[in-house]
Order: sequence, then structure tokens, then C-alpha cells
Amino acid sequence: MESACVLVPRRSTCLCRQRGELSPHQCASAPAQATASPAACYQELRRFPAVTHAALGSTAGGQTFLLYTECSRHDVPRHRLLRFSRHYSLQRTAGGLAVSRAALSAEFHNQLLSQDSPSGQHRAVLSRCPWQGHELLEVWGSSGRSHSVDLTALGKHGKVYAEGPFACLAWSHSEAQLLYVAEKSRPKPRPPGPWDVPGAARLVEEDEDEVVAVLPPAGQELPLCWVPVEDAPTVPGVTWKTLTVQPPCNGQSPTAHSTQAFEALLLSPPESMAPHPLVVCPHGGPHAVFDARWRPSMAALCQLGFAVLLVNYRGSLGFGQASITSLLSRVGEQDVADTQLAVEQALHSEPLDPHRLALLAGSHGAFIALHLLAREPKRYQACALRSPVSNLPALLGTSDIPDWRYVSLGLPYSFERVPRAEEVATMLLRSPIAQVAQVQTPVLLCVGGRDRRVSPTQALELYRVLRAKGVPARLLWYPEGGHALTGVETEADVFGNCARWFLQHVGQPWRDRMGRHST
Repeated sequence: MESACVLVPRRSTCLCRQRGELSPHQCASAPAQATASPAACYQELRRFPAVTHAALGSTAGGQTFLLYTECSRHDVPRHRLLRFSRHYSLQRTAGGLAVSRAALSAEFHNQLLSQDSPSGQHRAVLSRCPWQGHELLEVWGSSGRSHSVDLTALGKHGKVYAEGPFACLAWSHSEAQLLYVAEKSRPKPRPPGPWDVPGAARLVEEDEDEVVAVLPPAGQELPLCWVPVEDAPTVPGVTWKTLTVQPPCNGQSPTAHSTQAFEALLLSPPESMAPHPLVVCPHGGPHAVFDARWRPSMAALCQLGFAVLLVNYRGSLGFGQASITSLLSRVGEQDVADTQLAVEQALHSEPLDPHRLALLAGSHGAFIALHLLAREPKRYQACALRSPVSNLPALLGTSDIPDWRYVSLGLPYSFERVPRAEEVATMLLRSPIAQVAQVQTPVLLCVGGRDRRVSPTQALELYRVLRAKGVPARLLWYPEGGHALTGVETEADVFGNCARWFLQHVGQPWRDRMGRHST
């Protein structure tokens, strides 16, 4: 009988059943087009920068535009995130726009967010002081810095959201105030200061009837003309398209949200290597979105021979309020059904191999993936999850957003309430852990030891149940990792392990793996 062992690849702790790592060339049934190792593909594609922010301003006369962009890329050899700015001048011509560099690229440090004012005369910058860890809000103009506020010392709120869907730094139309989103705190009562910090005490103080922007009616939008500002080569062997998925009409609930279409992005290797194995990725949140930004890890999977399906199920951002509202009280049902519907449509219309499917997801996306494994126990050949949500009732006392556990199921919430027995039962019935007995697919779990959003005990419980039932399972523990498992070294390690997991399991024809040990 084999005993469990502990491995330490870089910064992760690995619990597994066998010793050693599986390299791609050791997997005889891996995709034929995969000629490079996961680490080599990842490091190569991480050299390409991703645009994280852009601002466009015009000069007098409206014939010249100034484009400011901020980019980031992982500097894997130096184990750091490289962040830098680019400046362009766009000149209106008879044939369109002529683009030229307005300034050399420059690296910036400790900056979290920035935004130019509507007139272009001021720039707001949110930064973090490296030696104190304080967040500073500054305003710069042509004569230098005009305002500087230590938001941390002020104590009006917690940390400002600098990443994810809540990250925001915006000017008011009058350029007298700033808007940002921060964590709530309960500061001690204090007398009001001599002046209000923009965005700290209240979000918007302008007249309620002021209109910031009005979208044109559908069909009357201005046409867009895309002009490249960088002569950057495309990544060879990777193509992408948007799939529109139409849910079937539900006769029991013929409402708008029950038939609203949603989208999925499909990234594919060269068609000459078809049919491709498919990696299915429902996003977390659940109110988030997969947009068409540059994702090196997904491109690396394509270069390893996998197609990747990024599913924006109903409830994703960017598709209207009705789409978001439609998911409330239907988590674990509508989102799961939408993801599977997107998979079936992709298999029907694209050159994909229906016998080589995998799931890759995190947080709420992992919640969806686990439901799919239970509902379709022989559909998927491998699954890799980050910070999975598996047991909703257990999150009530361990998550930093306990209110979501109620709202997502359509239950009322208040800070002082204690859940009733029937509410706990409802949460448990919607939890993947309640159906884990049906899971047969090998599962890789990646967990951060400092995750406050989804307690790592969720993955530990799931891991022990899977192991007890003989399902191949492996758990990677990142002691310093948070919910998103960010960081140059951590992200590279997570990707490498997930890619090797897929190469090991997806390349093999399906057979009953109950009791089969994983590496």
C-alpha cells in the first residue's frame, strides 16, 4: 500500500499518493501538437504585456489625441510584476489616424490606480507607500502635485479596491471630486475635518439630477474603427472567436431572463490539429466577466494543444442588470446549466473532441465545475480548481462576505441574524459537497492558506472526501496565498501544475478510474 507524501514545488505544499512529478514528455497520450513543456510555453507568452488601463484626451481643435496606456507583464526570472506606461499621439488625417510615440515607456512603482481628469489638466494617482503600507491619493497637474491625502491614516474606510470588478478611480464632471470603491470600516467617532477627502466620506456629492453619460439607442451607436498603436506580432497557433449561446425557452418561467442569450469565448489551436481537447472555464464571482483581454495562461494551454472555452453564463457583468438579477436565487442551477449548454454548443459547432474534456475554474467557477462533475460524472476527464466553494453553510462563519451566501439563494440577510435550520438545509442542498459521491473525475485543488473569501478548509474537506472514495485527488497548499493566488511565482506554479494535470489525464481515453492513484 502506498503512503501519502509531502512535496514542496516552489512555494506550494503538495499532498499526493505517488512520488515525483509527471513531465509532459512522459505522457505518451498527451496531445500530439504539444511540443514544449508547460513552463516553457508559460514563460514565453508571459513576455507579452497586457494593457491594464487606457485614457484618451484631445488637444485644442480636436485634430490630435493623446493616448496614455498602462501595461503589465510577469517578469518570471526576477519574480516580480513589471508595470509601465506608454504614451501615443494620434493625429487625425484624411485617411484615418496616424499614430506615433509621444514619449518613451517608463516603469512605475507602487502605483495602484490612475485617471486623467476630463480636461486632461489633472491626473489622480492612488499609490501604496512601500515602507508604511499606507494608501495615498494624490492629484498632479502641470505645476506638480497639488493634493496628497494619506487615506490609511485618515481611517474613513478600509483598503481601496485596486483590482477586479470593483476597481475604480473616476473624476466628477466638475473635476472637483473623485470616486473610488473601498472596503467598509467602522472608525471611531471623530469631528469632521476642515475639508472632505474626495471619495472617502461619501461617493458622490453632486446634484442628483446630473447626467454623467447617456448611451445611444440600440442600433444607433457610433461605428468603431480600430487602429493598432503597436506593431506587435500575433501569437502563432492561437485563434479566438465569440460564441453566442441561446438558452431554450422554459415553459414554466417564460420571462426575459429565462431566454436571454449569453456568450462564451473560444480560444483554439490550429485547425490542422483538430479535433482538440477542450478546457472549460466558468469564471468566478459569480458577477464577473471574461472579456477579450490578453491571457497568457490560456494562450499557453492552446500552444500545448488544448482549446479553451471561457463561459460568461447569465449573471455575468456587461450584459445588463436583468442578466445579473436572473442568477440571484438560482446559483447552482442556472449557472451550471448555462455552462454545460455552452459546452454542448461548442462541441456541436467546433472541431473539438467530446471524449477529452477538462474543467479549469476558481472560487464560484469551481463551485460550478464541481456541480458539473457530479451531474456529468463521465463527461470530464480532468478538473483543476483554485479556492473552490464546495460547502455553502460552512462559509457562513468563515467568509468575509457572509451576506452573499444568503442573497445568492434569495434569502434575506442582516448582520445580526443567525441562520435558521431550513436556510442551512437549503444552502447544503445547493452545495457540491452534497453530491460529491457522484464525482469520478481526477481533481487537482490549489488553495491559499490566507484566503479570507473562501476558507481553505473547503478544499481540505473536499480533498478528504474524494480520497476516501478512491477518486484521484491532489491538493497544493500555498501558505502565503490569498483567494486569487496571485503573485509571479505562485501564478507560474499553479499554471504548471494544472497544465501537467491535464496532460496526464485528458490525453488518456476514458475508463473507470475509481481507485486509480494520481501523481
